[in-house]
Amino acid sequence: MTDTEVIYISGDVEFDGPLVGRNSMTSFALTVAGRHRAGGEFERPLPDDPYYRTLLRPIGFDYDPETFAVSGLNRRDLMSAGTEPVEAMTSASRFVAEAAGDAKPVLVLHPVAVDWAWLHYYWTRFDPNGCPFGYNAAVDLRSIYMGMSGVDYVGSAPKRMPESFRTDLPHTHDALDDARHQGAIFASIMEHAAQRAEVRS
Repeated sequence: MTDTEVIYISGDVEFDGPLVGRNSMTSFALTVAGRHRAGGEFERPLPDDPYYRTLLRPIGFDYDPETFAVSGLNRRDLMSAGTEPVEAMTSASRFVAEAAGDAKPVLVLHPVAVDWAWLHYYWTRFDPNGCPFGYNAAVDLRSIYMGMSGVDYVGSAPKRMPESFRTDLPHTHDALDDARHQGAIFASIMEHAAQRAEVRS
């Protein structure tokens, strides 16, 4: 336990190819997934006003059609109606700052190895203030579950988790749907971990 309050923000990214900087992030979403109050009490969030943007003019013209098709977005629409990357990332930073207040913001991702690379790159390239989570304040949903449950990596897939950790929220490869979906799973895992800690004490 610490005297620092922590707020967890679930994020999800869609992109048009596997190479950060050469390919482009096409959309991303952020939504509050819960908070640890100073002293350690976890609170599931109230319904929030999430952040979601599609991005204008992909930064690279090299893209993989198969990867891009996963999100269901239309490249022509992004070229004409998406948000400029500078505006998208600076306004996302404001969303994080307003949600966090005096708390330390931590990003919840699945998988952290992929989505963190995209978000950190875009924030450090397009927001003059850099990434609002610093250079490492991100956690991986599956790793958290592995640590709590003792299962291996294969057993940590959300579809293999017990029913009590799952959610009826959709997982569609729409960035907003997926950020909400993993945020709800994260909150259930944290609540279960808190209950286990109370029993042990």
